[in-house]
Amino acid sequence: MKIALFTPQLAPELTHHLLRDAGHDVRFINAVTTADITTELGRDVPGALLIGHSGSTSAHPVVLEVCAAVRAQWPNITIVHGGDYPRLHWEKILREAPQIDIALRCQCNTAILTLMAALAARRPLARVPGIAFRWAAEPFATAPCPGERNREWFRHVRTRPLTGWPAAGRTAHP
Repeated sequence: MKIALFTPQLAPELTHHLLRDAGHDVRFINAVTTADITTELGRDVPGALLIGHSGSTSAHPVVLEVCAAVRAQWPNITIVHGGDYPRLHWEKILREAPQIDIALRCQCNTAILTLMAALAARRPLARVPGIAFRWAAEPFATAPCPGERNREWFRHVRTRPLTGWPAAGRTAHP
């Protein structure tokens, strides 16, 4: 599947390489303005646009603008939105932003790889863990990713003091 990856951060290098290794034709969109992004996409229209950001709340209006412009020109591109904001606010995004097709609810590469494989093979999205999409016009969340469950477990454990620490004379954990 042809995939365009637009994000203002450097972390997607790993995602880029993993998607390529999985057999996808992936390219970065290096542009600043919405017009530049749509011009670059128009050179070789992909089947999916992955758009992510680390600025989340402050960057979200820009993401909506870019996705609306892309949707207006290419209604058949699948637009996938990832980052902290869609992970936490996927339901709101899917209710209020019809230009976004899928929100990533986790930040592990397993979800992206499984999602892109499902899209390329036209398999049901309901079996892809860690995403949200519209099902019967309503936001629908799939099961959490195994990696995401582990991360939540680690956060829970990390916020509790370890039982051996008081015996070592420590009253708080780092």
